[in-house]
Amino acid sequence: MSTVNGWGTMFYGWRHAPDAPSTATRWFTAFYLPIVPLSRHRLTATTDFDRERLAASPSDIALAMVGHASRTDTFAMDAKLPLHLPDILVTYLKAYVALPLLMAWPWLLAVLARQMFGVHPEWEETAWFMPAILVFVGVALINAIVVPMWAIQRARGYRGGFFKKRH
Repeated sequence: MSTVNGWGTMFYGWRHAPDAPSTATRWFTAFYLPIVPLSRHRLTATTDFDRERLAASPSDIALAMVGHASRTDTFAMDAKLPLHLPDILVTYLKAYVALPLLMAWPWLLAVLARQMFGVHPEWEETAWFMPAILVFVGVALINAIVVPMWAIQRARGYRGGFFKKRH
């Protein structure tokens, strides 16, 4: 599977079985979002996630700054399977409902708090207000980076957790 800036083909809808090949649906993607399901496969991800570089080279950083990123992952295909409608619907739901909610939860929480407690101009004069705003912005920015990274990692067939290596 290969993408350039998220345009190309990716696997979504992974179903992992212990000590057995996984199943996943191959999708045409735009900006890493699944657009059209193409086929379903029984496969094994052959990318060695334990040996992947976590640091980017200067050329990787320069390409990312001008809006170019690409990735190629390899898989061992065992069998082609029929498309599975429930998995397709779940993939659309995760990509277009769950993922945006996970990315936006800090801002939705801020709007909810404002609706519940109102705006209090006197809070701006308190010692805790600016640190609270900075913590909120930090959490929101980290969340906006980590959630898409986690989703893309899952789309690559990674079985481990986000912060631990799989064994």
